Amino acid sequence: MTGLLNTVFCLLLLPAFAGASEVRDGGAAAAVAELRAAALADDDEGQGMAFDKLRSAGDAALPLLIEELRHSDRTVREVAAWAIGNFEPFPASAAKALIAAMADKDRVYGLAAADALKNARSAPWLIKELRAKSPKARARALYVLGNKAFLEEKAVPLVLKLLKDPDPEVRDNAIWALGKIRPRTGNPEQALLAKFSEDSYRVCGRVIESLACFEPETVHPEILKLMTRCNVQRMV
Repeated sequence: MTGLLNTVFCLLLLPAFAGASEVRDGGAAAAVAELRAAALADDDEGQGMAFDKLRSAGDAALPLLIEELRHSDRTVREVAAWAIGNFEPFPASAAKALIAAMADKDRVYGLAAADALKNARSAPWLIKELRAKSPKARARALYVLGNKAFLEEKAVPLVLKLLKDPDPEVRDNAIWALGKIRPRTGNPEQALLAKFSEDSYRVCGRVIESLACFEPETVHPEILKLMTRCNVQRMV
């Protein structure tokens, strides 16, 4: 008898739960539309208000925001990426969507997606991207990890390996990221010094900048030698 009563009670509650879900989903759709309109109008305040509503809508909002990443207007895509990057909690679906957007052929939008990832707890997914087939994906993953200024030690060998990547942008970003991250393992200073076998003044300057980050109070003697070799003036 008790089991029958429980079943009847649950059946009575189902319409209420369904109604609440419809209200939540409808609120999320309305908030996404509001965010899109604010993006197109370049209305920062409106974007903030719409985002507050999206957070209130919860999980129902995220798939709709991810769909906005495919919008024909770049500004709408950029604002959607920003909103996803600030979403809490930050699930795998959000990380995958933004990481895919990082490799977009539109460089400005790709960097906007990368910037959105800086605000999120995305390091585990970004570390996986260091092995991606796309050079753009590898380069932008390094860009985000460098901007986060932290890296799990287990990923340091991957970053050091990318110093020899066939793609020049990936190599540049690996040099830059090591300076920002300043890992304590893997002997990164020697790996950076080895980059001077390349006859490239641009690479030379980039390595000097990164090496200087390891000793912020003094300039390492090796850096001074390299600055002379590359004819780079020390900035005071």
